[in-house]
Amino acid sequence: MKAWLSSVSPKRGIRVLDLSGNLTLSTIEDLKRKVNEATNNGEEEIILDFRTVDLVDSSGLGAVISCYVTLQRKRKKLALVNLNERIKEIFLYTHLSKIITIYNSLEEVTT
Repeated sequence: MKAWLSSVSPKRGIRVLDLSGNLTLSTIEDLKRKVNEATNNGEEEIILDFRTVDLVDSSGLGAVISCYVTLQRKRKKLALVNLNERIKEIFLYTHLSKIITIYNSLEEVTT
């Protein structure tokens, strides 16, 4: 998985992590590191963009939860955007969508 930071709206303190590939055991440490880097730069909200993520396994789901908890402790927010239907179902069935905001598009984030 590759991840990089791109600013959506600097005035609002939002950072987007564009993810690609699979979010699995072999890629979760990279995700956690990137989220920590973004929060250490003073961002108030981190958006994980799943536009090019094909698969999330149980380890990947656990990593998202871990990032959510880490951000909550720092009084910051985590949100997700551009989930494909299969990945969105995972978050709906596990009821994580009740605690983690899921946007359909980046335009929703900036408005």
